[in-house]
Amino acid sequence: LGDGLTDELTMSLSKVKGLRVVARRSSYSFRNRLDDVPTIGRLLNVDAVFEGTVRQIGDQVRIHALLSGVEDGYLIWSEQFECDTDELYSIQESMATSVVTALKEHFVGGSLELPVAESTPPDIEAYQLYLMAPNFLWQMRGERPLRKSIEMYRKALAIEPGFSRAVIGLANSLVLLPFYSNEPMEPLFREAEQVLGEHAFTSERDLGEAESIYAFIAFHRWNWIDAEERFRKALELAPDSPNIYQWYSQHLGYVGRKHDGLAAARRARDLDEVSPVINDRLAVAYLWLGDNMRAAEHFAISAQLGFRNAINPGYMVLLVRAGRFEQFKAVMAAYHHGHPDIPHWLIDNAETVFDPSQRKKAVAMAREAEERGHLIRPALRFGLWIILGANDNAFRAYEELSDHSRQFLQLEFIWADERQRFREDSRFQNFSDEIGWTEYWKRYGGPDKD
Repeated sequence: LGDGLTDELTMSLSKVKGLRVVARRSSYSFRNRLDDVPTIGRLLNVDAVFEGTVRQIGDQVRIHALLSGVEDGYLIWSEQFECDTDELYSIQESMATSVVTALKEHFVGGSLELPVAESTPPDIEAYQLYLMAPNFLWQMRGERPLRKSIEMYRKALAIEPGFSRAVIGLANSLVLLPFYSNEPMEPLFREAEQVLGEHAFTSERDLGEAESIYAFIAFHRWNWIDAEERFRKALELAPDSPNIYQWYSQHLGYVGRKHDGLAAARRARDLDEVSPVINDRLAVAYLWLGDNMRAAEHFAISAQLGFRNAINPGYMVLLVRAGRFEQFKAVMAAYHHGHPDIPHWLIDNAETVFDPSQRKKAVAMAREAEERGHLIRPALRFGLWIILGANDNAFRAYEELSDHSRQFLQLEFIWADERQRFREDSRFQNFSDEIGWTEYWKRYGGPDKD
């Protein structure tokens, strides 16, 4: 309940013109910490900190809210709210209004417009289910929290089908689930499209978030032009959404616009500095540009914030580049956890496989493993052949991939330095034509030059 109220209050305050509010996920990193207000303020680069406690006994809720100045840590405003659970929505709006009023009185010269309450509050039971959806865990990703989110959002929408934020939350969770459960994308993508298509959004922010989900789906269907147009529209409608910039960064990376992808990832992090997923995305953007030091820094920050790098092939590339083979072996084993055929040949011989001076031996080992049916998971096989410089095998591996496996390819790794030989192959142009890159480049510009 406390997490849900934090999300809602942050969203309400972020709508106030003239007020910069740190992204709602940033506040979670300070839960259960003993930092004083000036320290928190300096870390988040803000002038005031809004905090509080929530206590629920039966149907009664007691909220104690405080607003403190960062410069001296002194209390600016505090108030205690008591209400029944069915009054939570109106109490939330009342708190947001009180905070803005206190800020206007304390920081002289500021021009803030009070937040406007939504004209039709959602059903209180649906609202409580929405508040209880595991938004914090959702940001860490993972199959279990995503499934729990889907369950809670569906329950909320069963009570109130017109609840926009629950619609966005459900669609978001549906499109992300395949990447953490390895389920086929299309059924979940189609369900998300249906959920969005049946709802009439009214606020620009919600319209932007919905458009970004359509863009995300188009991007993973390799409909690059449609994805680009939708991402641009989404950012026009919701220019302060870190999630949209994060997804747009991925899209730009896939089409070879590495520097633009880095700029989008940086913008996402400016909007939400302590998001584990965004720091991971920034690490990957640095990685493909060859900035291993900054990539390692942000992979570490992401891990500290709770993100599991074991699911990230980009992190494996960093470990290989750094010669950290023991860690690489552990990550590779974790990546294949639950798979019926763990590639022990690769894990046990990683130092040889990725040693450029041992390339012929590595290719021979990989071919022998393939003949025995012990290579690696299909989504990584294509990339391994490219790294080993065996382009014939790489193109054949791509052709042999099912449509399901192709969708999970992280195509942006093709633009890394280790893949230059593949990009210089005469067949690369046909490859680019086939997957739709060429048409995209004609309209929006080609990939970054090597």
